[in-house]
Amino acid sequence: MEKQVINCMYSRGLSGVNAGGLGRVTGRSQRNLPVVYAVPPVQGIAVPYIEVPYVLNGVPGVRRVSIVNGCRVMWG
Repeated sequence: MEKQVINCMYSRGLSGVNAGGLGRVTGRSQRNLPVVYAVPPVQGIAVPYIEVPYVLNGVPGVRRVSIVNGCRVMWG
């Protein structure tokens, strides 16, 4: 993907999460991927999400992932 397209998708995801009251954005992917890291509000995640299982150093975990305005949001 081109840098301009990635920045556009990141901006749309950022505005969708912040303006929609869906949570607070805490960071973004350092690679060339339209990925935003966010913290959901106390009430919980208001958009549909999928749970992706992973194993890090032998410890299993689950990551919740949504797509907001074409940008992948990883909830922490």
